[in-house]
Amino acid sequence: MTMTTNANSRRRGEAYERLVRQEELILDVTERLTEALQEAGVTKAELARRLGRTPGFVSQLLGGGRNLTLRTISDIAVALSLRPGLELRVYRARVVDTVQEMRLGQPRSKLDAGRVHVEELTDILASGVRYQAAA
Repeated sequence: MTMTTNANSRRRGEAYERLVRQEELILDVTERLTEALQEAGVTKAELARRLGRTPGFVSQLLGGGRNLTLRTISDIAVALSLRPGLELRVYRARVVDTVQEMRLGQPRSKLDAGRVHVEELTDILASGVRYQAAA
């Protein structure tokens, strides 16, 4: 029963993590598009005109009320004379796992999860230590 409970708890944690990352991405994209509009000196009404859409549609997109597709993001970028791109970064928890493995030479499952602090992470990264995953 405990293994099933742990597995269910882990799945709920993973589902929650996915939702958090989705919301963070929506926020990041809408904020970046809003910044790009401001930097270009383009109003929402002007962007709507360039896209052939209504100002309400643009407001909903930038407010997170409408799903931004990759095509819509690309259309907005083109309307602002920009080239859209994608950046994927290592999630902080994975960096901490890697540092723990580097520091102690053993898999994270054998470690006390609270032992690596930000200062240690900074020191290790500043020292230029390289990490190679075991084959």
